[in-house]
Amino acid sequence: MKKITLLFILLYMVFSADAQDAIFTQFYASPLQINPAFTGSTVAPRVALNYRDQWHNVPRAYSTYSVSYDQFIEAFNSGIGVTVMGDQAGDGVYQRNVANVTYAYRLQTRSDLTMKLGVDLGIGQTSIDWGRLVFLDMIDPVNGSISGTATQEVPPQAFNKSFLDFGAGFVAYTKSFYAGLALKHLNTPNISILDKNPTINTGLPIRYTFHAGYEMVYRQNRKNKPTAYLTPNILIAKQGPFGMVNLGVQGGINGLFGGVGFRHAFRNPDAILVNFGMQKGIFKMGYSHDITINGLPSTFGSHEVSLLLNFDELIDHSKPKYNDCFRFFR
Repeated sequence: MKKITLLFILLYMVFSADAQDAIFTQFYASPLQINPAFTGSTVAPRVALNYRDQWHNVPRAYSTYSVSYDQFIEAFNSGIGVTVMGDQAGDGVYQRNVANVTYAYRLQTRSDLTMKLGVDLGIGQTSIDWGRLVFLDMIDPVNGSISGTATQEVPPQAFNKSFLDFGAGFVAYTKSFYAGLALKHLNTPNISILDKNPTINTGLPIRYTFHAGYEMVYRQNRKNKPTAYLTPNILIAKQGPFGMVNLGVQGGINGLFGGVGFRHAFRNPDAILVNFGMQKGIFKMGYSHDITINGLPSTFGSHEVSLLLNFDELIDHSKPKYNDCFRFFR
């Protein structure tokens, strides 16, 4: 029954462009995927690696990975970055891969308020492995098993489609508070491989993302750097008919951090979020688990791992580098 359920999900994704982006639970460990304005939030280069295994107990369900690089260039008062993201379902039966170049410009509006404006330009490709798809006419009506009969469905002319993608965003912040808004897929690219129904091929919907947080520092060391902090945060995403609200709180002391959160889809509660990790030198490693509460049976939730390499640790620490509240993202 699980395989049949996954089959219908896959077929919907293939036939319709009205799909939903994957968003990491550890969005703070993949900031460029949320908002291009976060590009260049570190002085030295930053490299982020993320992997998500969604609905672990559903065979061949969903997996998402992301690799990004960015840094700030003082001479141009700007940040530049590159992100590669892959999303697959059915053990690779359906795949979407996108590579983005991001840019952000820093604008000092007041002594205590800074704004960053960001854009991203990407090229992507969706693909299907047609030979591994299972259609309704291949399923035995009595016991629900795959009969082995060849499908009468007509294959598409091509099994992949390439597309261009554009996005933009901004974030405003002080030493304690940040808030931002990002719009992804501004050109609503058509990612559907089967263009058989023009009424549903309206393009990938624009994804609207609002995020905000507040950093409270509880203790500082001799170098006036925070060693204990607490960051309540919110992330709201809306894309087509889909949407979610993610509420959480993240805290850390010295090299250890952790947090809890709650994700609510617009129509129903979705998951309780738990994460923890450690930071040492240039390395920041994290793990998170989504405890599913949306009624889907036996999914065993979702798992994520992240690795952040922040090369700030290799530069001179004699002077404070930052006047912001982005410790959450570093």
